[in-house]
Amino acid sequence: MLGNREDAEEAVQDIFLKAHRGIADFRGDSNIRTWMYRITVNTCLTRLRNRKSSQFIVESEGSETGIQGEAIVADDSNPEVRFIERDMNEFVIRALDHISAEEKEIMLLYHVDQLKYGEIANVLGVPIGTVCARIYRARKNLRAAMESIQRELRS
Repeated sequence: MLGNREDAEEAVQDIFLKAHRGIADFRGDSNIRTWMYRITVNTCLTRLRNRKSSQFIVESEGSETGIQGEAIVADDSNPEVRFIERDMNEFVIRALDHISAEEKEIMLLYHVDQLKYGEIANVLGVPIGTVCARIYRARKNLRAAMESIQRELRS
């Protein structure tokens, strides 16, 4: 979400410090995993607001865009298949850069972190209906971004 390793490392320290300080106040109304996600998302959003940045990028070593292609690649020893999948991953990553931070966030929570709609609603502090609408809008805009990039590549 933060786009670089140093910011992410500082955020992790803040997140665990907040969790340590707040564990006594944890009521158990939700799953501890959801509670930690909420702390994580809030901490990252605060850092991004302070930095005046609207880009959400998942950082991982080995990729200049921040998202490592191997995260989505199937476990296949065929080099041709891996090459095609890597290209597809880069295409999706490029398209993600064309949608809003809110849309990117919801797509990452659903598709990368594999949270259920209810968990996302708890993490974001919004109703499930809002989660459904945001995922729908994010998919629609991601599809449009991918089509735009595809047209750009053809010309």
